[in-house]
Amino acid sequence: MTTLEVVKMQGDGDCLFHALAHLDGYDGGALRIDVVDFMEAQAHHQQGFEEEWVREASRLRASRWGGATAIAAWSLMTTKRVTVHRRDLALGTVVVEELSHGSVYGNEAHPIIHILYNGVDHYDALVEIHDIDGREPAWEQPPPPRYVAEDPFPPLSKETQQPSRQSFTAPRPTKKPKTKKPEKTAKKPAEADMEVQEESLMEELERIPELATKRIREHPTLPPRESLDTVDAGE
Repeated sequence: MTTLEVVKMQGDGDCLFHALAHLDGYDGGALRIDVVDFMEAQAHHQQGFEEEWVREASRLRASRWGGATAIAAWSLMTTKRVTVHRRDLALGTVVVEELSHGSVYGNEAHPIIHILYNGVDHYDALVEIHDIDGREPAWEQPPPPRYVAEDPFPPLSKETQQPSRQSFTAPRPTKKPKTKKPEKTAKKPAEADMEVQEESLMEELERIPELATKRIREHPTLPPRESLDTVDAGE
């Protein structure tokens, strides 16, 4: 089983970029700028995600927190894969998901890094280790622990378990309001009579071709608009 050590990142608004840059020894603040420049230059190549990349680049340029789109952009920029380990505070479990760009997703030929998301507002780096001496479970886990740290994580308070306004959340489609069907109103007697007359007239008009055909077939010499009673039998 793989054991990952949690390397805590500074909570200065660039924690995602600090976590992504940790293994390279690069500065997270500088990496933010690199990722934004890359997203703005490459957004038009992201078929179906162009607007999303432009919006995320604008958010990052305004010093907002990064999320899944920024991770995918970094993955494409570095041709590395990214696996995010997200803690579910309510269940006490961890959900592991690869958020790499589609061009490298699942491709074992590309190196992969791991980062930890606390499910609320912070990212830390994860480093695979084989010797866990001097390490303790980062939080309560069934043995053997998979995530260890030099100092265990303090429990989060109820206030910190709620995402703040700046935390990254994926956009969700808005639900269309249900429209009520107009209720049928009782029709006045006069309106009802008119509808009956209109329906009767329509039925008569629809029968005109049939009646005309029958008249011509039975009395081919009978002039139009005349009847057998008005025409002399000798004609």
